[in-house]
This record gives sequence, structure tokens and C-alpha cells, in this order.
Amino acid sequence: MMKIVIWIILLTFVASAASVNLFTSLSQSSADNQDGQSDAMVGEYNVGIKDELAVGAKVNINLPSKSIETIVTNIWDDGNHSNDTYGFSALSEDKRNILSVTSSNKTIIGSISTTEKMYRFISVSDSNITMKSIPITNFKDHDDSYIDDVNENFLNLTDNNTSDNLSDGNIITYSVIVAYDHSFSSELGDNPSLIANYMQTLERETNEAYENSNVNARVNIVHSYLTNYQKQGSFRKDMTYFKNRSNRYTQ
Repeated sequence: MMKIVIWIILLTFVASAASVNLFTSLSQSSADNQDGQSDAMVGEYNVGIKDELAVGAKVNINLPSKSIETIVTNIWDDGNHSNDTYGFSALSEDKRNILSVTSSNKTIIGSISTTEKMYRFISVSDSNITMKSIPITNFKDHDDSYIDDVNENFLNLTDNNTSDNLSDGNIITYSVIVAYDHSFSSELGDNPSLIANYMQTLERETNEAYENSNVNARVNIVHSYLTNYQKQGSFRKDMTYFKNRSNRYTQ
């Protein structure tokens, strides 16, 4: 009888380790992307995935070019399990692929970070999604010679305080305010729910990357707003503009 009981337990364990698919379908799109930087895909998000979520559960991502298996590391919801407001993060076993998803008010936004590309997907109606793949090299927004002007007092603060806090395992959380332009808002259909989801996903994937890299720092996006400022093609110029307090929150 003991052997039978053990066998049943093993069967239960194996069944719970089965992967759930992130998408029920996903394929290349014939439509051209406006940014000219990425390949477009269309598909259907697995809305039933919420019922399968648990820390340690496996989520399978079937991309047109390859399949990635990830393991859920974090889950959150609004406390109302009948609501569609939830999010989760997952990592591949080698920690080289990061998945982040946020669902709220029947809108879905998520990202898949790999060593070669970032995949960003958003819902267009119900569970239907569009996804773009962008090469990691496109994220670099300044040249190698760029060095920020840092106040000497800040350096002293970092040397004397911050580094000590980090070395003993304390987590330092930085409050972040995000300014986005009209092109960003337009890409998300000027949809407040999608924009809010995007910010939550951005925060989650950043913190996941920090945790992955043993960086004892986290970000907390406390506010985001639309700005009429147009990028100047220079990281230094853009940063200098927003460092000027009189330009912050300017519409």
C-alpha cells in the first residue's frame, strides 16, 4: 500500500509541472511596422493562464522562431480573484529570458526579454494581441563616450553611505517619474489602461533584471505623464532638459 501512495504522489507532482502556454496562437503578420525596426506578430493571449499561475509554474512561450520555457517567480493581483487585474514575472532556468505580463481592465501588455531581442505585446481587442520584436542594440540611446556630469557631493554620498547599504544586503528603492510623448501614447491607442499597464510592466521587468543581477536596488514608478517635448536626437540634450526643474511636468 505504501508503494501505491508514493506512486500517486509522484504522478501528481509530474502533472503540476506541466507547462501552460502564454499564447494560444502566434504568427508573423504581413502588416508593416511604422517604426521600421521590428517584425510584427499577431496572436491570441491565453486568458485562462491566470487560473494556472503559481510560483514555480512553467509558462511556455511559443515564438515563431523558437520556444522558451520560463518559471513563474512573482505574482500579484488586486485581491479580487474574479477580477482580471493581475500580473506576473517569469524567468527561464538559465535566467537569460525574462517574461513580464500585466492585465487590467481587459487590457494586456507584456514583454519578453531575450539576449538578442525584446518582444513587446499589447492587446488590441479582447485576447487578441499584436507583438513587435526589437533588437537589443536599438535600446542604446547614447554613444560610448558619454559621461554624465555628477555632483561631487553625490559621489561622496555614494561612497560613504549607499555602497555600505548595498554591501550589507539592504535594498534601496528609487522613486521614478516617467515622461512619455505623443508617439508613445498613440502606439498604445491613447488608452490610459494600456499606458498604466505598460508602466507596471516596465517597473516589474526592471526590478526582475536587478534581482537577477544581484543588484540591491529597485525602482518604483510613482507617476507618469504626457509631455509635448520632442526628442532632440541627443541623450545629453534630452537629459539636460528634464534635469531643469522648470521643465518637469510641462505639457
